[in-house]
Amino acid sequence: MIRLASAVVAALLPALAWAQVGPPVNPIQCNAAAQYSSSVAGTTQLVPLVTGKAIYICGYDISAAAGSTLQLVYGTGSNCGTGTTNVTPAFTPTNTNDSSPFFRGLLVPLSNALCLTQTGAVAVQALVFYGQY
Repeated sequence: MIRLASAVVAALLPALAWAQVGPPVNPIQCNAAAQYSSSVAGTTQLVPLVTGKAIYICGYDISAAAGSTLQLVYGTGSNCGTGTTNVTPAFTPTNTNDSSPFFRGLLVPLSNALCLTQTGAVAVQALVFYGQY
C-alpha cells in the first residue's frame, strides 16, 4: 500500500509543479520622491526620463485648493509635450494620499518622463513616490 501511495505522489508531483505560477518575485521598492508646488495651470515634469528605464509609481500625497484638477501623465520632450499619455484619470483632490513603499501598478514605460498636469490657477502641493529602474 505504501508503494502504491509513493507511486501516485511521484506521478502527480510534475503536474503540481506546473500548477504553480512561478517563483515569487521580489517587490519593486520606491526609493525616491518628487516634489511639486505651484499655483500655475499647465504640465510640469516631475521625474526626468532616463533612456532604457521605467518609472514605477508607489503612491502620492497631494493637497490642492478647490478649483483644480490634477492628472499624472508621461511623455518625452519638454514637460512631456511629445506623446503625452495619461497615467491616472483627472481627479479633483483636496487632500489625497495613496502611498505605499512598493510598486502597485502605476507604471511609466521605458524612456519616458513623469509629469503632472494641473488645471486651475490654485495652490497645489504634491509628493510622488517612485523608483526608476
